[in-house]
Amino acid sequence: LHQKWKKIGPITKNERENIWKEFQKYTYKIHNKRNKFFLNKKKIERRNLDKKNLICKEIRLLVSNDQSDHLSWQNITDKISSLTDEWKRIAPINKNDLKVAWSNLRESKKTVYSERNQFFRKKKQNLKNNLNIKIRICEKAEKLSNSNEWNKTSKILIDLKKEWLNSPFVPNKLSITYWKRFKAASNIFFRERQKYYTKLKKQDKNNIKQNILNRDI
Repeated sequence: LHQKWKKIGPITKNERENIWKEFQKYTYKIHNKRNKFFLNKKKIERRNLDKKNLICKEIRLLVSNDQSDHLSWQNITDKISSLTDEWKRIAPINKNDLKVAWSNLRESKKTVYSERNQFFRKKKQNLKNNLNIKIRICEKAEKLSNSNEWNKTSKILIDLKKEWLNSPFVPNKLSITYWKRFKAASNIFFRERQKYYTKLKKQDKNNIKQNILNRDI
């Protein structure tokens, strides 16, 4: 506007002064409104940036409690998704703050996901260890399946069954194969033991009959 003012041809001195004062009055109002607009815009951007930073802090605090199961981590994951959507809806912020704001969000989520991944790695390892306990019990039973130390082995197999039942939890879909193997090995032994004692009992009866016959002769 000032450049256009300067390019306009000359007018009388009195008119020039009056018009100049009028021009200054309106340009002052324009500049004043402009300054207020940008100051307000700056405040809004600053407030929005603070809101984004608070959401990032809230995300990081999601792991401040003890998450001991899959459901709690699923709830946290859903919460992060919701907070991320909320973070994205907050606008505008100063373009110079965008890079740092996005970095803050990524690092906040990375902190939580790192904890989550560590939890599931540990859970997977514990599950593997617990399954190995059951596998070892199964293998012990299989080694004893052909034993003919009837009393000793019977007690061991009974103890192994108790050990299995008291061993750490493993989902049935993973442990069922080894439980069937354990039962199969136990059944082999106890079947053979039953045959042995049935045969022994029959022999005892035959011996008694033979003794009676011998006495009658």
